[in-house]
Amino acid sequence: MVLASGAGSFISDAIGNTINDFVDWAMVVVIIMLIWYVIKFFLVSPPSETDRASRKDRKASEAEEAKRKRDELGAERTRRREAAELTENQKRRDRLMRLPLSNLVHAMNDCSDIVRSLTSGRNATQRVSATGNATRSLNSCHSRLRKAAKAARGALHSESDRTLHESLNNIYHFIGAAEHSIASVNIPAHADPNWVNLANHSITEINNIRAGLDSIRQAIDQYVDAGTKATISGIAASGSPPRTPPSPSPGAPTPTPSGYP
Repeated sequence: MVLASGAGSFISDAIGNTINDFVDWAMVVVIIMLIWYVIKFFLVSPPSETDRASRKDRKASEAEEAKRKRDELGAERTRRREAAELTENQKRRDRLMRLPLSNLVHAMNDCSDIVRSLTSGRNATQRVSATGNATRSLNSCHSRLRKAAKAARGALHSESDRTLHESLNNIYHFIGAAEHSIASVNIPAHADPNWVNLANHSITEINNIRAGLDSIRQAIDQYVDAGTKATISGIAASGSPPRTPPSPSPGAPTPTPSGYP
């Protein structure tokens, strides 16, 4: 019992001495700090008006810089969001017009084939194949334009942005007008004595229609790329039947289509 009591007294004394030492050092630190602040109070002058103004300007400048960076980050986020929306809308418009545009391009190629076929009819023998090839290309062109008009009507119904409906409606209307005009084109029979004159007239009609189809193609490209309405100009496909070419006067030379010898 005596040993246990002596050990407990020793531990208590050690802890007490440690605490006393800590308090003593703390008092020393506090005294040193008090001395330092007293010296500073008497030796260091308070900030002048210039210092205060400079500090105020610095804080204002730092606040303005922080605001500028926040605005830049906000503007960058807005730009990225708008760019993503623009890209997504462009992809959507491209999907809508992929089928109309594909059929339109095929129809333009058919027009070129018709002109090439009619131009190749240099003599009576060649006119048999020229007439057949031109007729097949004409039927293909008519079919392609009918498909293009149907696809454009579907795109018009699927377009969620109603501000673009007028543009799509114009494209649909002009494709339909071109379809009507191509249906009115007549390929002359290979044995027709006035074949060259009639072929010349058909070539003129086809070239005018193809120019109109190219204007529609440009309007579709502009709609897909920018989502804006393009001005469709130069379209000869007005929807009215083409006029019959006048017969040449007796003794007058027969006009020759472009590309003929």
